[in-house]
Amino acid sequence: MIGKVQALAQLPDRGSAERAAHAVVTTLSERLPSGLARHVAAQLPPDMADAMRRTRRRCPARGDRVLGNHGDSNHGQGVRAPVPRRARRASGSG
Repeated sequence: MIGKVQALAQLPDRGSAERAAHAVVTTLSERLPSGLARHVAAQLPPDMADAMRRTRRRCPARGDRVLGNHGDSNHGQGVRAPVPRRARRASGSG
């Protein structure tokens, strides 16, 4: 995977590709809802999956927010992800 990152991003060395890949995985793990982050981690090579899981443990709640668009009134502060209808029905709140 790192070789593909290096080639596609035209990075000069493997170390640069590793840093770039880890930065992407870290950012994704901070932003994705926890279920989706676990799904993505399960498809990654072990070292990348471990990096994603470590980040999730450090900031578990951050990824469960949906970031607003730059042009909206939230200015990227994040809003709670909508609860699916069947989850609302199961909890008796909708």
